[in-house]
Amino acid sequence: MIDERKYVIENFEKYFQRFKGKPIVIYGLGKNTEAVLQELTEFNVIGLMDGVRIGETVFGKKVITCEEAASLGVQAIIIIARASNVPIIYRRIANFCIENEIEVYDIAGNKKEQNTDVWSGLDISYQQISEEKLLREIDVAEVVSFDIFDTLLVRTVLYPHDVFLKMEEILQKEDAMRFCGFAGKRISAEQKLYATKQPMLREIYNELQKEFYATDEEIKKWMELEIRLEDEVLIARSKMQEIFFYALKKGKNVCLTSDMYLPELEIRKILVNRGFELERVKVLVSCEYGVAKYNGLYSILLNLFKNQKILHIGDNEEADGTFALDAGVDRVFLIRSVEKMLEDSIASELFQEANTLEERTLIARFAVKQFNNPFVFEKTKGKLLIDSEYDIGYSFLAPITRVFVGWMRKQIEEKQIDCLLLASRDGYLIEKLLCELEETEKNNFKHLYFYASRSACILAGLRNKDDIVYAASLAFDGTAREMLKTRFRLQDNMILVQEPNENELNFILRHETLILKNAEEMRRRYLLYINKLGLNNDDKYGFFDFVSSGTCQMSLQQFLKWNMTGLYFARIYDVHKENLTIESLCPETCVYENQKALLSRYFFLENVFTSFEPTLDGFDADGNPYFAKEYRTKKQMQSLRQIQQGILDGIKEQVNDGRLVTINFDLADKFLKYTGSAYSMLNVDYFEENPLLDEFCNRKFEIKEE
Repeated sequence: MIDERKYVIENFEKYFQRFKGKPIVIYGLGKNTEAVLQELTEFNVIGLMDGVRIGETVFGKKVITCEEAASLGVQAIIIIARASNVPIIYRRIANFCIENEIEVYDIAGNKKEQNTDVWSGLDISYQQISEEKLLREIDVAEVVSFDIFDTLLVRTVLYPHDVFLKMEEILQKEDAMRFCGFAGKRISAEQKLYATKQPMLREIYNELQKEFYATDEEIKKWMELEIRLEDEVLIARSKMQEIFFYALKKGKNVCLTSDMYLPELEIRKILVNRGFELERVKVLVSCEYGVAKYNGLYSILLNLFKNQKILHIGDNEEADGTFALDAGVDRVFLIRSVEKMLEDSIASELFQEANTLEERTLIARFAVKQFNNPFVFEKTKGKLLIDSEYDIGYSFLAPITRVFVGWMRKQIEEKQIDCLLLASRDGYLIEKLLCELEETEKNNFKHLYFYASRSACILAGLRNKDDIVYAASLAFDGTAREMLKTRFRLQDNMILVQEPNENELNFILRHETLILKNAEEMRRRYLLYINKLGLNNDDKYGFFDFVSSGTCQMSLQQFLKWNMTGLYFARIYDVHKENLTIESLCPETCVYENQKALLSRYFFLENVFTSFEPTLDGFDADGNPYFAKEYRTKKQMQSLRQIQQGILDGIKEQVNDGRLVTINFDLADKFLKYTGSAYSMLNVDYFEENPLLDEFCNRKFEIKEE
């Protein structure tokens, strides 16, 4: 076996001669980084980098941020880590390094470059990862050994150390100062012991006990907390669970072989609670035997099943592949972890947005749902898979909804808004979500579903000829006569005959008196409806619209004179409405620039953020709303319910300790982008069969992806 220390030192000296005397940083805090610092003192390593232990001093060097590296004039970052982890690390720092002209290398001297293509195809190695091939391998084996973590079980956190960060959050509620940096110390304690042995969990906490001057009772409580959190984030990899039972049914001797510090008893409990049957299954855990896969655990496996053909199944090329074969295991079959599959998929850019624990958890849950089946790339070739309406909502649309609700609440608080009007139909889902969230966290503002439509609002807001001219200028597919009937609500017998060569605007304006009379009646009825709601001129109002130029808000303000602030997902610029007070989640961009998915796909979203009632057509004489014709089918309504339920469940699952934690808009926008067929295989037909109807413009919008 290669001497790792020697390999790293020789490569460092060989490939990075030109950086001698120049400021560089090493990414990685392992024993080989320590070796480089000890042996190659002529290199000017001015700091170290690590995703968790920023601010600490390790091996006599400070662990710094990207910003600090740039300010110190760093010219190169050398990543000392396993080859499988290098791409993940690089994605964390790629954008910053490119912007600041910092070169990044792995220890083999390979310069890391950012792939600018949206998708370059799936690695050829996945052609070997076939469910059928694995079943054939099991058929000819006598003993089937499974790795546990990332093979039979997967975590709903992006990195294993995120469990320790969750612990730190909980412990800091007891004593913020004492437990600041707990996660880093927990990792350090484990790494210290791994240098000489395969530690048990209790031994790791014995180290922490010294660090924190903790009592035995405290250590017991912390261990129980870690085990509980580990248990909470672990789920079965369902396809691999099927294969586990296939091996048992075939009468194979089944063994589980794992490098892990949790004792066998706890691992068995976790597996049994997830539906695994272990009565006839041997479990080999490194900490119980004092040896790992690389130095003896496979020998124990071989001694248990002497002279039998053994197949080992795992996800790690070294631990489950090279080490197993070197030890004498007959055959190995390597699948990929969820994290690795995400890295190799079309959605690999998500790693660039994994900045906070909340964001990493969101990405992990998405990845676990997408890549729980290690054979899914046989079908998708590296794309994502959308095979249910519910999953559209849960995985792809809940994040952008979550971001908007958090942003909107902040705006309401800052602007001291008393009442939020959630305009129909787009406000239906947000209103329902706010009501459900109040079960865990109370809003400090009133909110209500408010009936509005461009058709009703514009007519009610007409006061004079200029208003009619503006209303007539808005997009409409049809004749002037049709506009008079639909937009201005004139009966056939009221409409005059259009003169030869008379332009359409002049023809419409000849009906000014009748139009303004209709406007006055609509206004009267609208005010009756508003009075029933108990709204008044003294409150400050927020007005929700989805993606809009502000047409409804402007028309309402023309006759209500309210202090109103628009709160939109995105605003479409219109010079006629530039004086409106509107805040939007998505900044305005030039139409010729690459836009966010929220702007490029808002027709898609309008078919989701909608109610189960048709568009508001107007109000009766008593101020009660009535609606236009419903075009959606029963099947489309059922699909809509599933999508919306997915959004609601996805967001409620993201409520942490009674509050909805903010995440990065760019991250949420990427999930929305992935709903396009360029990124995902779409096995749902809701959007193809349900075009967006715009009664006001007399248009139908096809939203099928090309």
